[in-house]
Amino acid sequence: MISIFSNAVNTITAVLSALCILFLLPMLFGMKAYIVMSGSMEPVLQTGSVAYVDTHFSGDDAAIGDIIAFRSMDSLVTHRVIDKTADGKFITKGDANSSPDPVPVAREHVIGRTVFSVPAVGYILAELKGRKLYCFIFLLILLNCSGALKTYLQPQRSFRLPYSSRTDITLSKNFQIKRRKQP
Repeated sequence: MISIFSNAVNTITAVLSALCILFLLPMLFGMKAYIVMSGSMEPVLQTGSVAYVDTHFSGDDAAIGDIIAFRSMDSLVTHRVIDKTADGKFITKGDANSSPDPVPVAREHVIGRTVFSVPAVGYILAELKGRKLYCFIFLLILLNCSGALKTYLQPQRSFRLPYSSRTDITLSKNFQIKRRKQP
């Protein structure tokens, strides 16, 4: 039972570690993660996915066909550039939308260009945001520490081989076999 629990904790930890790497590594390169909340960019950016936006990208570098993230009133929008106006603003449109966005996007409202996305992970992040996320991570760290402590404090196992009644074999914590002759 303890071994099943330990394996489950190790698996969850491995998955969360992979997710942390998936989120933290792009941030080192100036990217920011955003959860996709609507289906306006499907099938390219699915609802519930996490879109990574290159924040070093400036509005001056945007080309037709780029997927950009920009501020629009009180929200963040990620749509494709379909045209430019004479005054340098971008006309954008969601891939799933039938018509372009009503208001052109000024260069200063562009946050960056979407580089890639990870499907469905946004649902997990949205559910575990705030205090829930920190409590969950703390609980996993605590469980891992208790499992490591239990393994460290376990006594060494000793057993006799059936063919030798005069030799004890001890299996140490690092799985080294120690033989001891008995008088």
